[in-house]
Formats: sequence, C-alpha cells, structure tokens
Amino acid sequence: MQEENKTSIEDWRNEITESKPTFKLQDGESGTVVFLNEGNQTSHPDFGESIVFELEHNKENKRFFVNPRNFALLKQLKEVGTLIGKAVEISRIGSSKSDTRYTIKQLD
Repeated sequence: MQEENKTSIEDWRNEITESKPTFKLQDGESGTVVFLNEGNQTSHPDFGESIVFELEHNKENKRFFVNPRNFALLKQLKEVGTLIGKAVEISRIGSSKSDTRYTIKQLD
C-alpha cells in the first residue's frame, strides 16, 4: 500500500510544470512587448474562456490573457494585423476590473 501511494505521489509531482510568467500592468502603466504568436483560445474551469498571447517583455517570455468579450482590445489587436514579431506598447488605464481599458500602439 505504501509503495503504491509513493508511486501516485511521484506521478502527480512529475506532471507539474512551471507556468510562464504573466504580463500584467497596473493602472497608468505601459509596457513594450513583441508578440511571439497569434494567440490561442483556452478554457479553464476556474477562470473561464481566455485568449492567451505569448509575448516577449524585458527579454522574458510572458503570457497575456485577454477576455474574449473584451471587444475594444481585440479590435485594436486585429488592426495591428499579423502579430508575430510585431512590437507594440500596451497601456492600461483603470484601477478595477470593471473600468480597466487597454490601448495598443504599434511601434514598427
């Protein structure tokens, strides 16, 4: 029994992978990023649907989660065109989740 229990503990420990850092901004902050992909839609049982973009920020790979109902931000991203390799400045205004607005400015 103890050997079986030890094996199951080792199994779940081996399956744990370190998550990538998340790109986050506070109210009034901005950051320059380069897109590494076009974004992937994902679903999480606790957080719901998201579109996840892989970014490079300060020479570190990070993930940027966007709510698929954030139409204003998604429209700005669509206007950039093909995202891979594009440098943009992302700015955030708003101190709470309900009044947060992002602005995308293409740098290339």
